[in-house]
Amino acid sequence: MNRNEALEFLELSEEAADTQIKERVKELKAIYEQIIEESTSDFLRRINLIKLEKIQEILAAFPEWRAVTKQEAPAPVSEMEAVLSDMQGQAEEETTDATIILSYTSKPDDKDERPLSPAGWLIRHTEGKDISWYPLEAGPNYIGRKAPASLKNFILIDDDDYLSRVHAVIEVENEDGLQFYLNDIGGVKGEKPSRNGTYLNGHSKRVNAKARLDENDTIQIGITKFVVKYNQPGIDIGELCNEVAAGSYMNTVMIDV
Repeated sequence: MNRNEALEFLELSEEAADTQIKERVKELKAIYEQIIEESTSDFLRRINLIKLEKIQEILAAFPEWRAVTKQEAPAPVSEMEAVLSDMQGQAEEETTDATIILSYTSKPDDKDERPLSPAGWLIRHTEGKDISWYPLEAGPNYIGRKAPASLKNFILIDDDDYLSRVHAVIEVENEDGLQFYLNDIGGVKGEKPSRNGTYLNGHSKRVNAKARLDENDTIQIGITKFVVKYNQPGIDIGELCNEVAAGSYMNTVMIDV
């Protein structure tokens, strides 16, 4: 490796001074080592192992750029090759034009693993009523026509006289992936069943135990119907509402009044 090739990898000009080169080598080496140690992505680890190997090649060709401190001496090239051999496998055959990462503050995958907020929505899709939407947050989301002060995440429906004050609950759980569960309030320990029942996907049998909710399921409480939507990266709630509005209505379960 010649000087120009090394400087090109380090993204420095040919006029760069040795002190500047040492700082860049030290900076990149620390970044790559941190990503390799902390990343949960095998792909990112392989990329940065290859980059770290390139740094070691540069230091072998230009030892004067090696920044040695009292706290830490550079690892021998042979040791790094052993690490690469163990962790890369066949990664040498893979090529990438990935941009060199010049800063790093958190694990690359952390952002993707964080739950989205809201977790999803209920989109009202009831004959004779305008489309409207209600966010579903982590934990219990109660639905009814009168919100007690003690309950958080309450979806208030005040234009349906067939709802109980607290009628149903949707649990948003994230143990093995995001999942919603519907239950009539009577299914909650110590609570009385709703007056007119909770229904799922047009079935006349009342929901009286925890029921899993999937994308596009329809729930009915009173005479109000909602379509279930899970949040995903890039989702636009306006587009979801238009999609639901363009769809067919789920048949309404006739309730005793």
